[in-house]
Amino acid sequence: MAPGALNMVAMQGWTAIASDPVKGGVSAVRFNTGQWRLLARGADDRLRIAAIDPAAIPASIAGGDWVVTDAVVKSEPNCRTASGGLNPIIACAHLGDGGSASVIFLTAFLNNTYQISDAINVGGQGAGFRPTLLPDPLFAQGADSAAGATVGSRNIRYGLLVWDGNLRSFRLQRHTIETGSIPLGSYIPNYGAPSSLSPDVPDQWTLMALAYPTPFGCSDGSLCAIGALTGAVRIVDVTPGDGAEGFARAPAQQYVLPPVPGGLSRNIAPELVGSQVVVRNSSGRIYRAAFGSGGIGPWVDEGGATRDGAGISCLDRQGGAVCFVQGVDGRIYWRMMGS
Repeated sequence: MAPGALNMVAMQGWTAIASDPVKGGVSAVRFNTGQWRLLARGADDRLRIAAIDPAAIPASIAGGDWVVTDAVVKSEPNCRTASGGLNPIIACAHLGDGGSASVIFLTAFLNNTYQISDAINVGGQGAGFRPTLLPDPLFAQGADSAAGATVGSRNIRYGLLVWDGNLRSFRLQRHTIETGSIPLGSYIPNYGAPSSLSPDVPDQWTLMALAYPTPFGCSDGSLCAIGALTGAVRIVDVTPGDGAEGFARAPAQQYVLPPVPGGLSRNIAPELVGSQVVVRNSSGRIYRAAFGSGGIGPWVDEGGATRDGAGISCLDRQGGAVCFVQGVDGRIYWRMMGS
């Protein structure tokens, strides 16, 4: 059997939508208008974006359906909506050269074009996976001046979690920038950054108290999922705990899900969507489980043969979860789960 045919068997129940080569998985975001966007790292390392109608997910996303931006990313991105409105703004965390962490902001216009900020380099080196953007990033802009010489102040907030690939995780506290009025044509000034992913450097990176074998995966609320050394998956609360701009080095545990069948993949962040967590096991299959006040459900085998090192991204739809993964053939696949 040809390799392509073998992958078709392995991905039964999943639908391939993107054949244009991308590096790693996609990051899916939702606008307040209901539209979705998929963001990916292209073969040329430039960030690319595809518009998705969640009511009619397309049968294919060809090369011409991607908007290729000027942003250069060295990992798959992890993105969230930072503001709504007619021209929503997306925040994305990604790795730069040498494994340093960066944050960019993108304004989405109605004609499917994007204005992209300069990357805010937040330092670090040698990260083992793309950074995780903490819940609730913000980009708020005041009104332009009457004369049109300046634009209003920007209030920018972001925070990151970075995993070093060897049990250590670091967090960058929620960092707020208030710019005041800035010249017309400017977007986001670069305000400098922490210097190293090291607990010995007195900067804004903090070593998390516990050893974690996977990166963090966070929801749009206050919860994140993380693998445990026992093979279980923990759901923790990252509500700020070290002052208004940070959170505890050992986030409060809310739920513990049992070990994943076949073992948890150690270089993929669990994905949280609503009250469900979606993970990759060590052989590339996708599993899903529910948690909440009604208890913890069993792991459900959702199949698939996914690429090692490529993340999972999900959005809720009609009480279920639409999840996007990268197959071993390099294509992006999606599946509706739990509806």
